[in-house]
Amino acid sequence: MKVRWKVLEYPVIGSTNDEARAWVEKGHGPWLALRADHQTKGRGRHARKWVDQPGKALLMTVVLPWQLPFRVIALMCLAVRHAVRNLGGSGPRFKWPNDLVYPEGKAGGILCETAMGKSGKFVLAGLGLNVAYAREELSIEGAKPTSLWVSERRWFGVRDLFHEVLEGITSLWNEDMEELYRGYMDNLAYLGQEVELGPPYKLEGAEEVPASLIRGVVWGVDREGRLLLKSGAGILRVVSGDLLPLPGSEDRR
Repeated sequence: MKVRWKVLEYPVIGSTNDEARAWVEKGHGPWLALRADHQTKGRGRHARKWVDQPGKALLMTVVLPWQLPFRVIALMCLAVRHAVRNLGGSGPRFKWPNDLVYPEGKAGGILCETAMGKSGKFVLAGLGLNVAYAREELSIEGAKPTSLWVSERRWFGVRDLFHEVLEGITSLWNEDMEELYRGYMDNLAYLGQEVELGPPYKLEGAEEVPASLIRGVVWGVDREGRLLLKSGAGILRVVSGDLLPLPGSEDRR
């Protein structure tokens, strides 16, 4: 598929997802890509803040035609992995539902949101990826972050990664869901390992949102993007939540 990306780059911006939404609401359609050297209002899932230092992270959003969320997450995860590998790295694995991880910790994440424009509904797929941080710059209370510089032990250009991710999205766009699913599963972190599921989370068929941790073994992810967690109660299908690796359970496949 031939795609002609419209690329916008900013030295400083509030949020690339917010800026992309503004463009969609003004009438812009898909295949818009925004990148910023620094965000002042970056965010992740559950409205968590994403803090960056100027020029040390890949901060971008692409506007895509509407697709089911798990398809977009799988596509974006694979596009990032391909980008890193095309530039000489080994590539991150994927921690359900939308994180990019190495044995040393989380390197990045993907945030998908819906935007309504004059010509219909679109997906805003945002990506934050730690690129050039040294180990001593990654101290965040309550988190275990890493960067490409730390985990790949090599230097990557932020703009090079940006353009490689766009190439990856383009090349993967016409793949059927089965191919994307297999690619996501082939790189799923913590498969077969015991983890905890932290609240708030939602189980398929459950009306209430539990407030306690659940411990179980990662059994996989189904084709709708639900985590399969094997616990004492059997195989649970987790619609949303935070997967928490246990100490010493770093994925090293």
